[in-house]
Amino acid sequence: LKESPIEASDKLTFKEYAYKESTLLSNKYTVTGLNANRGEEISFTQTLDTQSIEKGIDYHKVMELIDFNMRDIESIQAFVESLESAGEIGKGVVEPEIIKKSLNHPLFDKVRKGTSRREQEFIYYAPACEVLDGVQTDDYTLVQGIMDLLVEGEENILIDYKVSGAPIDTLRARYARQIELYSKAYE
Repeated sequence: LKESPIEASDKLTFKEYAYKESTLLSNKYTVTGLNANRGEEISFTQTLDTQSIEKGIDYHKVMELIDFNMRDIESIQAFVESLESAGEIGKGVVEPEIIKKSLNHPLFDKVRKGTSRREQEFIYYAPACEVLDGVQTDDYTLVQGIMDLLVEGEENILIDYKVSGAPIDTLRARYARQIELYSKAYE
């Protein structure tokens, strides 16, 4: 075979792929992961020690299982002790007084009047540009998560349990994106 010379007009040229951003997307994201990918949240979670994480998990477990009509300290104390005895939570981690304060908050008056859905799992399809910071593409991706408490009634309420010593404004700012994504999932 004889090689033919390549003419200048025959050379291959490459253009930048117009949908490169789409190739960098994942098929699915979790709400927690989306929230953690924000700068402030990453530095916050890296400073949590194992004891703080376990404390948050134990408080969450109590709120997941407790009867919201339980409002007196004796009943709450007995419930917490029953979870400790069953090995559901660590001994002495959850302070019943904090649970009492939560259940006696005016927001829980509304909770008691509505229909509660605890640990409500969801998955929804959303344009990537709506859920990912700095992304322009409107290609769709899956968003998955679990809402701690969704209450349907005269007013729909979404509650995400947090255990923190941070000021309320800091927590609102830190978790606003998470709540926003939960709200979109509910719609």
